[in-house]
Amino acid sequence: MIVIPEEAEHLIQLICDAKRPTTHLLTYAASVTRRMLHFNKLDYFAIPNLPPGWEAPTWLTIELGFFAGRLYFEYDEYDDICQYLGSQEVSQKQGRKSEGMRSPIKLSSAEEGGAPPCQSFTSKPLTFLQEWLSLKRKGQDFVHTPMGYICQAKSLTVTHPFFCRVEEDTRGEPTTGYNNADVEIREFSED
Repeated sequence: MIVIPEEAEHLIQLICDAKRPTTHLLTYAASVTRRMLHFNKLDYFAIPNLPPGWEAPTWLTIELGFFAGRLYFEYDEYDDICQYLGSQEVSQKQGRKSEGMRSPIKLSSAEEGGAPPCQSFTSKPLTFLQEWLSLKRKGQDFVHTPMGYICQAKSLTVTHPFFCRVEEDTRGEPTTGYNNADVEIREFSED
């Protein structure tokens, strides 16, 4: 059940008063900036504490993210989100799945005007998601976010800047989160 903060205040007292609570109250905020990703696993704050090693089901994090208007996610969630939406990505490298090498998102037959996929929540999931996020964002542009790319059927890779973590090295200087040896950097001159 999804509740608003005012309802949660009433539930906190009920849960705390229960001798053996049978439910948990989880806090969540849709990731509308890169720095908000720590909410996506649903383990940020819970009343009562979650059991050690608990993980939220993938379907729950995906559906809650859609409902709340989440725009950012970690790369390891990308395949699950695409699968949930009914897209069928195919690897470019020798017909095998290789990390970070994907072709553009292949739309389901429903998005192309054919029959809807059997487990989809709508006949045109990408169109629905784009319209839903437009409503949730109240007209603010979101096309340059990971969810915006998905709505436009654009492919994402692990080296895309959306998934780069900024960390500090030993001198306190910012560095990227992926191994710089794995990323080719090209400099261009205007000759």
